[in-house]
Amino acid sequence: MLHKLLYLGLMLVANSCFAGDIVDIGIAGTGGIEFKKNKHLSIEKQILDISQNAIRVEYVIENHSNESVRENVFFPLPFVGFDSGCASNNRKDTSNFKITADGSEVMLLRTARARLNDGTDVYEKLGNLGFLDDEIAFFQGAHVDCGNKSVRLSGKFANSQEVLRAEGLMNASSLPLWESSIVYYWEQLFSPHQQIRVVQEYVPYLIQGIGVLDFDSPGVWEQYMEKNFCMTKGTLKKAKEIIKRTTTYYGKGVKYAGIDFALPTDSRWNGVTKDFSLILRKRSEYQIVSLCFDGNFRKENDVTLISNIKNFSPKQGIRLVYFTPAFFD
Repeated sequence: MLHKLLYLGLMLVANSCFAGDIVDIGIAGTGGIEFKKNKHLSIEKQILDISQNAIRVEYVIENHSNESVRENVFFPLPFVGFDSGCASNNRKDTSNFKITADGSEVMLLRTARARLNDGTDVYEKLGNLGFLDDEIAFFQGAHVDCGNKSVRLSGKFANSQEVLRAEGLMNASSLPLWESSIVYYWEQLFSPHQQIRVVQEYVPYLIQGIGVLDFDSPGVWEQYMEKNFCMTKGTLKKAKEIIKRTTTYYGKGVKYAGIDFALPTDSRWNGVTKDFSLILRKRSEYQIVSLCFDGNFRKENDVTLISNIKNFSPKQGIRLVYFTPAFFD
């Protein structure tokens, strides 16, 4: 299996490397979400259109049975921790999340998931402590100093510090230790032998940063990017060439923004995704994007790359990072 790293800059470069929005079906209950498989429903097509400003995902789902099928359809958003660069502050407004089915906007319900860093599900435990979904998903309080991770709690968080610490859910600095994910869902009727076109649109959560990242010295930052986003020597070389032409208040640096996506698998649906397309959009020709992905890309123009894969069966999600020389942002 060939894994490609893409450089979207003044030219297209591909190097060998390894790495790695989701639609699911299941049941929502007091103990959390129980995902399941429906052998009659398949994903015939998925088009994933990614930019830093907007995510658009189109699915064509078909019911292969002779009877109507009614299922809850879930769209889980990525897990976000409360202690990573004040990440929870980036997602207080999720009103931009929109889903249509065959052109009609659906009425969405919302729930949450919660887990510790080791993957332990703590949604039910938090529910038993009296936490509602929004209290699980959204930070209550203010970050006094994001760099030092000092906080001033309010609401349920402030009133539950003692019990949260006793349950191993809050640290000594009063930061919650769980990651949370917002999950949108609705009930959908699938008619026999018919297809439904579902379109999901939202503004992504971004893992962002800026600084004097001149790539001149190997270090933890470079190792992290290589491990998580398949940054290679070729990408570093091209980044240096661009950064040499930039001068900013921050020095010779870049801004970076990371985006995570989960992908539907045949463990939930009938078979593989028959036709999968990934569209990557840049803000400018000087921007670089690094990711690990199975497939070849064609260059549509200076700011757009497109990949198409037949019978796509992903084993993991997509993680990508945009690098923008600060001068051009």
